[in-house]
Amino acid sequence: MQVRYLGILAAVGLLAAGCPMTGSQTAGAPSTAPAVAAAAVPASVPPGASSAPAATPTPLISSPPLGPGPTGGALADVAAAAGKAVPNKYKIRFTTTQGDFIITLFPETAVQASAKFKALVDQGAYVGNTFHRVIPGFVAQGGDPLSATLPAGDPKIGTGHSGDAVPDDFRNGLKHLPGAVALAHSSLPNSSYSQFYVCLQRLPALDNGYTVFGQVTAGFDAVQRLTATSDATGKPTGKTPDKILRTAVEE
Repeated sequence: MQVRYLGILAAVGLLAAGCPMTGSQTAGAPSTAPAVAAAAVPASVPPGASSAPAATPTPLISSPPLGPGPTGGALADVAAAAGKAVPNKYKIRFTTTQGDFIITLFPETAVQASAKFKALVDQGAYVGNTFHRVIPGFVAQGGDPLSATLPAGDPKIGTGHSGDAVPDDFRNGLKHLPGAVALAHSSLPNSSYSQFYVCLQRLPALDNGYTVFGQVTAGFDAVQRLTATSDATGKPTGKTPDKILRTAVEE
């Protein structure tokens, strides 16, 4: 299985898993959406987390302050775009090979997606994963556990996941602002697992098609430095993707 990209006229943000896809994407007008394969998952990828060894919850820590969040992606912008109050809780620090950034979660607005993401952080599930799909002006996508063990460029990367699927919650009111964090999925319903992406700019074409559950609120410059694994047309660059070195909950 391998996830590919489609032009938005062919499939508005939804990608079929397991089939080679064709299409195009132009710089400045991204027209495809990230996805994670959910159909016909290899037997080596467990459908649930029950077979994984128990992990110690990540302790709360206090770390030095970071750079600012994205322009147009502050918490006030999130509420304004949603047209309602959006309570936030839990700040998740990702330490990567390009620096640190903070993801703030919205557990009252995206209940199950936020809970799943935090649980995976507590389990240490993202440590060692790479940002295997980074397209300039579009998204930085990571969260595939296969990327922690397979060599960069392996065609299986992008098809793995951790844990159980999260029910679709596309119309929770949260928008794809710069720095928005959402769950990737395939063309099947309720097929979001552990893979997530960070919007590198405002992406209105993805609104109401993916479950947004968080926002980068600090260190957006580190996200922007993540190595582009594809160019603006979606063609692989052959460059080594950046790794997630550490995750922790800060409050």
